[in-house]
Amino acid sequence: FAAAHFLHAYHNSYEPAGAPPLLASLLPAGLVSRLEAPEPRDFLDAFCSDNPSPNTLWGASLRTTLHEALLRAVAPFCAELVASRTGGGPRPEDRPYSIGTPPRVVYPEQAAELLVGGLYVRLFIACGGGTELASPAGWGEQLLEALVQL
Repeated sequence: FAAAHFLHAYHNSYEPAGAPPLLASLLPAGLVSRLEAPEPRDFLDAFCSDNPSPNTLWGASLRTTLHEALLRAVAPFCAELVASRTGGGPRPEDRPYSIGTPPRVVYPEQAAELLVGGLYVRLFIACGGGTELASPAGWGEQLLEALVQL
């Protein structure tokens, strides 16, 4: 829960408005948008859920993909720490970590999904259209445009 509070604060304090590059590269937009809710619990509930919704396609296999990508991103730093510990270099705790360019995590499960106006169309249809649209006509226009581009 503490990590959700941290991400919530980080996301909502980022300037300019929008997802910080680190979060935007690691998490799908639907999950990042959950950080805009007033409470971090909304993000945490979505992150831990295995029940996709029209605006958040997330689950165990996607968490595994994220976990593996993060392990790959920190592996070089971990190797440096091990080498410095065994090679007599600077103490590991004195070495700052910089992620550099954040890895772009690709989620194969989402690649085949049509995302329109923040909604996964297949899931929107499956739930019977029960998700409230701020502008149904605007969303319909976006859907038609996306279908024409297929």
